[in-house]
Amino acid sequence: MDDPRINVLSSVIRLGHDSFKRKDLTEKITHLINSSKAVSSYNRSCLIDNRGFNPKIIGISGESVVNQSSEYSLCIKELIFPLLLEIDKITEVNNDFIKELKYAKKLSVAYEKYLSLNPTGTTILLIPLCQAGSKNLGNFIWVVEYFSSFNEVEKNKIGLLAQSYSESLQCSINKTGKDDSMEKRKLSKSKIWLGVF
Repeated sequence: MDDPRINVLSSVIRLGHDSFKRKDLTEKITHLINSSKAVSSYNRSCLIDNRGFNPKIIGISGESVVNQSSEYSLCIKELIFPLLLEIDKITEVNNDFIKELKYAKKLSVAYEKYLSLNPTGTTILLIPLCQAGSKNLGNFIWVVEYFSSFNEVEKNKIGLLAQSYSESLQCSINKTGKDDSMEKRKLSKSKIWLGVF
């Protein structure tokens, strides 16, 4: 008889291995937000690039191109972007977490709006994907949403996937020293600083 735990672990290893085989950051992002459903029962996920001054949604499951102005994107920006510096481990966004923050009142409004746009019982997890030992709290943040059931087993599976994906994304960036999107951001930041001076 097959042990379901072994099957899950085997699938996690396979997905992590497949991520390393993707040729560039864009392919890895697509793989991460879509293929992970083979292991976890989440309903939707997106990936946030949190490097530099301006975070950006760089992938949404089921969408080939990110619409930065969609209702979903705007909702994620309003609720999640202010939380990015608070996340150093897998974190469930809920009222208990929000009320401990210094800007809790504003975020509570954003959270209620988010809940109103999603099915009752929705759980939202924030998963930092960063280099091991990095002082940066999260080069990338993986946002994973469950519209119904969620438990510790799901959290553990996502945690295992996150470890592999963190290494894979970092490997992709380290190959060239920087990826194209980072190069463009640095260029625009340089122009900003030049303008300030």
